[in-house]
Amino acid sequence: MTAVAPKDRLLPSRVRAHLSTRAFGQRLYYYPEIGSTNDAARALAVAGEAEGTVVYSDHQRGGRGRGTRRWLSPPGRDLLFSVVLRPPGEPRSALPVTLVVAAAAATALSRHTGADVGVKWPNDVWCGGRKLAGILAEAAARPERTAWAVLGMGVNVNASAGELDPSLRATATTCRIVRGALLDRARLFADLLSEIEDAYERFRADGFAALAASYAARHVLSGRSVRYTRDGAPRVAQVLGVAGDGALEVRERGSGEEHRLYNEGIEVIA
Repeated sequence: MTAVAPKDRLLPSRVRAHLSTRAFGQRLYYYPEIGSTNDAARALAVAGEAEGTVVYSDHQRGGRGRGTRRWLSPPGRDLLFSVVLRPPGEPRSALPVTLVVAAAAATALSRHTGADVGVKWPNDVWCGGRKLAGILAEAAARPERTAWAVLGMGVNVNASAGELDPSLRATATTCRIVRGALLDRARLFADLLSEIEDAYERFRADGFAALAASYAARHVLSGRSVRYTRDGAPRVAQVLGVAGDGALEVRERGSGEEHRLYNEGIEVIA
């Protein structure tokens, strides 16, 4: 039996009532409950499903974050969805796609919450120093190009502080907490898809460099100190900014050497 009450289900008809996209969300696969929207979207991508197809659910039993992290969300409160993409270029292009989507999501969420929403490289959306949304990109490559990518997103929308998992209460927030009121999930979902589609189409046409300034304007790490592991050793560095290919540019403390980070996990320490 589903964990989502019928009154809390975000049915496709509610989403389509607000949808104005050209491709994103025009094909919707809805599940009241699912293991992982990324897993379902990946299967559709492999089967040849069109770009812009969206899989979404009111509850994930096995939602994933970056690395080995889990995505925890109370049923019927948030937006949990994955989009099938077929981005141009080499497999590494999945990184700038993630950044483009994060900045677009921050723009939409700022509009709906009335708050200053930023992005934390590479895949988090922050508000007030806490995580508001996260992105998980997965891709399959053919020689010299990406065959498909799946962009999964979890947005903390209508959970109260007490509904957040205890492990997240010190580091996460929700649109409801930020705005002080419940949001219309269907309207927010449709607006997110529209904002993401516009940014993605510009990325396809002009590359990440054309969107780098808008990302930098929302990036919260520039000038901050971070810890990461490189060549098996822990390092501490100051964040300089984001390069034209989406890499995080840092300067190591002590040596002063500058590096570009692509897949390294980072921890903000100051």
